[in-house]
Amino acid sequence: SFEDFKKDVKNGTLPSYSFLEPRYNDYFDAARQKAYFASDQHPPHDVRHGENLIADVYEMLRKSDLWEESLLVITYDEHGGFYDHVKPPAGVPPLKGGQPRPDALTGFDFTRLGLRVPAVLVSPFIEPATVVKTQFDHTSLVATARKLFAPAAEPLTERDKVAATFEGVLTRDTPRDARKKLN
Repeated sequence: SFEDFKKDVKNGTLPSYSFLEPRYNDYFDAARQKAYFASDQHPPHDVRHGENLIADVYEMLRKSDLWEESLLVITYDEHGGFYDHVKPPAGVPPLKGGQPRPDALTGFDFTRLGLRVPAVLVSPFIEPATVVKTQFDHTSLVATARKLFAPAAEPLTERDKVAATFEGVLTRDTPRDARKKLN
């Protein structure tokens, strides 16, 4: 839970890999008499709740003793629109051996990537305002985790086997001092 995440950051006991999901629905907790709002940034929800979630996570990490060991990856499951001026590139189908099997409903065979999806990497080992031109895909997160935490593990699919990983973005030998308030 997000409460566990906050506690682990505060106590310095955050696991080496943590994955946070936003809240996808508004709801009212009658027992606590408290409203909770969706923070997923999907319509029709107020995107500000998602922006607050990202800011809260960033500030918690930045102010913690874990900051100099952290890479915060902010990514999305969708591109946020219907048009991209760049044609989706070819991709390796995410199968473990064998030939691509088209989706039964759409006929899509996963031999190309979809529209571009935003991602932000935040770490004191990345220079400010860095823009990376490397082509990543959703399995880059899986490939990076495997490379860092389980290098002997087999890839899950052919796609994550060839996916670019994030560690090349961490170009600094020493961390920036990001604990200071940024202007």
